[in-house]
Amino acid sequence: MQPNYPVLELKEIKKTYIKNSFLHKQETEVLKGANLTLQKGKTLALIGPSGCGKTTLLKIIIGLEKQNSGVIKLFGKDTLQISKKELRGILSKIGVIFQDPYSALDPRQTIEQILSEPFIINKKYYTKETLIRALKEVSLSEFDLKKYPHQFSGGQRQRINIARALILKPELIIADEPTSALDVSVQAQIVNLITKMQKKYNFALLFVSHNLALCKYLCQNIVLVKQGILTEISGDEL
Repeated sequence: MQPNYPVLELKEIKKTYIKNSFLHKQETEVLKGANLTLQKGKTLALIGPSGCGKTTLLKIIIGLEKQNSGVIKLFGKDTLQISKKELRGILSKIGVIFQDPYSALDPRQTIEQILSEPFIINKKYYTKETLIRALKEVSLSEFDLKKYPHQFSGGQRQRINIARALILKPELIIADEPTSALDVSVQAQIVNLITKMQKKYNFALLFVSHNLALCKYLCQNIVLVKQGILTEISGDEL
């Protein structure tokens, strides 16, 4: 039975950073009442210039920051109204593909350790076959399990990031500019891989990018973030 609530819903999210100095207090309003809705299986793009509030919004969604006011609902649950244990369970349904495939992987860990970490953190059962299947889904080999990140190209590292993000079969994937640090020659491969995985697993995708053409190709809806305000637009409006 399909849920009758959005995977992600933001209502009037506001965030202000306060910097205290010896002489005065400086307040910077980063988000000014952000509203956003994302349904299961759908793709929504967030675009906007650096410093517009995109990163802060992502941190609030995945629990690294707290909003000053407003409501964030994940899978129908208000994140401020549930226990820490329930919140951890909800956050395990979110996978994140980071922008920089080089810094996102711990160079001291093998790929096997990197892929098993989500299971260990969330106390979930897995086998070595689980990890092998995850690698094969992103066109890598079981022999890569014993390797370290430095033994892979940038595109291959991003495939490992995608495998890690998908390994718990999340219902929401947040892709934070997943192609911007890659060579042009492999960007299309990564986008096509994400699209292929979404069709297979039907997860909701929040795609952050500066590339409008890519957003038009990939996403059903585009949201412009400008000076802390979110506005849903069509590609023709930009």
